[in-house]
Amino acid sequence: MDNLKEECPRNLQDHAWRYFEFHATQRIILFRFYIAILVFYSTAIGYLFVRFYEPGDLSEIAVIVSSSTLIILTIIFQLLDRRNVQLTKYAENALIDIEESFNRGPKTIKIFILEHQDVKNKKSKIGHGCCFTIIYCIAYIAAVIAIISAVISIFYFSK
Repeated sequence: MDNLKEECPRNLQDHAWRYFEFHATQRIILFRFYIAILVFYSTAIGYLFVRFYEPGDLSEIAVIVSSSTLIILTIIFQLLDRRNVQLTKYAENALIDIEESFNRGPKTIKIFILEHQDVKNKKSKIGHGCCFTIIYCIAYIAAVIAIISAVISIFYFSK
């Protein structure tokens, strides 16, 4: 009977950890994919900027379309990231409950409890979420600047 009591929390811990690990890994992979798309679109938009002043070229329109697509993709990736954060939090909360159920052992091995307390007390340093948000904001700002530049080029510098 004692073996069953010990095995059940261990299975719960393994389940919660696998769930956490899956969604945390998925979040990082998703962000890497976003960075690859961001680099591709940034390069394309930069190339189109160079072609702004060539007669008969529709590069301004292509910049507007590419920048608008980048904004839409950034919104989609930001929503997917938010969902991954939510799923990761479920696993973190489960792991915190599991750690709290084990009263024995030093407090330093209760990693999720310590991290939760740091976040609660605002001791936590900048994290993935903040860095991801900064990169998403930079993408939004760069895309909007590209759209404005293309519109200005169409109306003021066209022949």
